Amino acid sequence: MCCANGRQVCGAIYVFMLHDRLIRHSDSNGRSRRQRILCLHGARSNSAVTRAQVRNLGLGDAALVHAPGPIQLDGDPAVEELFDGPFFSWFTAESPTEELIDTLRFLLVFIDEHGPFDGVYAFSQGAALAAALLQPDVCSLLLQQA
Repeated sequence: MCCANGRQVCGAIYVFMLHDRLIRHSDSNGRSRRQRILCLHGARSNSAVTRAQVRNLGLGDAALVHAPGPIQLDGDPAVEELFDGPFFSWFTAESPTEELIDTLRFLLVFIDEHGPFDGVYAFSQGAALAAALLQPDVCSLLLQQA
């Protein structure tokens, strides 16, 4: 998987599920620990929206770590009726390629600083970024240009 500074950034982009419960992992000392799930919101959204989306997924006591998109925008009117802002996106339709590359690097730094993670929940734009980071060629390119 992708590496930054010689460390593994994200070991898996999926959630371990067994009978609607997360499988607990052990730390290096053999102690049981909570699963850590990276949460990547969609366009014009935020962590409150993502928490509502994952509420019924059977994630048990998993620790949800929310990464905020770097671009602050107005929320979708329907979303603004239900949730308080601010709202964020990872990129816009007008984003040049370099801005998208910067966003992917921003996410790699977030993962490096706040990981490791056992899985990811990603919606819309967040899912597009997660899928991009699963591609070894994308990760290699990002790390070479850093």
